[in-house]
Amino acid sequence: MHIRTSPLYLLLAGLLAITLTACDQSSQNVDLEPGSNLTLLGPDSLNIPNFDSTASGEYQIRAFTIDQEYEWSTSGAITQEGTRRDGENLMVSSSSPGPYTVSVTTTIDGEEYSGTVNAEADYPTVGEQATKYNQLSTFGSLLLDTGLVGPLSSDSPESAINGWTAFAPSNQAFLDALDASGNGELENDEVPAPGVLAKVLQYHVALDSLTSTEVAGATPSTLLHPEETLSLSGSGVEATNGTAAFETVDIATNDGVVHEIDGVLLPASIVSINDQTVIRDTDDNVDSVEVEGIYVQDGGFVALHEDSPSGDIIGVSDYLEAGFHGNASPIGIELDSQLSDSTTVVAMPHEDTNGDQQFTFDPNLGTDTPYTRGDSNTPVVDSARVAVP
Repeated sequence: MHIRTSPLYLLLAGLLAITLTACDQSSQNVDLEPGSNLTLLGPDSLNIPNFDSTASGEYQIRAFTIDQEYEWSTSGAITQEGTRRDGENLMVSSSSPGPYTVSVTTTIDGEEYSGTVNAEADYPTVGEQATKYNQLSTFGSLLLDTGLVGPLSSDSPESAINGWTAFAPSNQAFLDALDASGNGELENDEVPAPGVLAKVLQYHVALDSLTSTEVAGATPSTLLHPEETLSLSGSGVEATNGTAAFETVDIATNDGVVHEIDGVLLPASIVSINDQTVIRDTDDNVDSVEVEGIYVQDGGFVALHEDSPSGDIIGVSDYLEAGFHGNASPIGIELDSQLSDSTTVVAMPHEDTNGDQQFTFDPNLGTDTPYTRGDSNTPVVDSARVAVP
């Protein structure tokens, strides 16, 4: 993770039990039953709030004895800042992530009681950080709704090499992009289909951890696809469809960094299709397949190819205006003929290059060609297994 930090203190809060053990408990100043333990309150792990916040906290003996001397020691990512309440509370701080150890000992009637805990200092997860910034609450909610928090966890394959950078649209940015009614709320029919929304968010995640001092001139690949890239400057992000400026930057997480932006980034096209059973009209001998949702920058169509992107086209949607489709209900596409067996169907968005709103795809003439990923010739596709009744 390429994150540079300046010294800061970390909040140590929550509960963690450290067991204090000894052979003889008969003469302690608290009434302990056989098998019970003295405990210490503190965190399982601690999170660094962000780059700039300063916070401190403490470990506290819970079932402490009266008028005892406590000896504390720390190692690793935290340091001892002092004690209070006659040594019963330990004040601690940290300036960087990493493992740490806290130990405490006391002696009662010649018997030593001691305990040690090993824990980890780390940045919060991206979901936790989003909840700390009110202007990013929509982004945080959508991460959970689409299951994208998993791919951004510190042990995921996607983030294992160089970490990641999330360009998180503010709440206002999502409203500006999706609130077609202008009522200040996102209605169900204004929110893209789940599969499309997940891919929109993936387009906001670059596969490299870049602070605000490292972004200028970078053109990282995104989680959406290696050929779907972003162009970064010191002031913002340029996507296939539009630009967005940085607002709050360098929000650290446990394996990447978040920069708040004032716009929603979109590629030229996104499509999502799910595994399904074909819808069969036995009266008319017609089969239909549903595409979950689509985004097309300049309008167009979605064609269904059999077996592979180069396979025969077996069905085409009606003309689709520029924007998102399938928000409230999927896009039904009637097939040219009934399927005789289960097959793989590849959904491929096409442009309306001649503007006639009729699908006239001809690769030799270059009409109604597929939408492609970034500057490449790779078509935008999604595939699903379609079964017959």
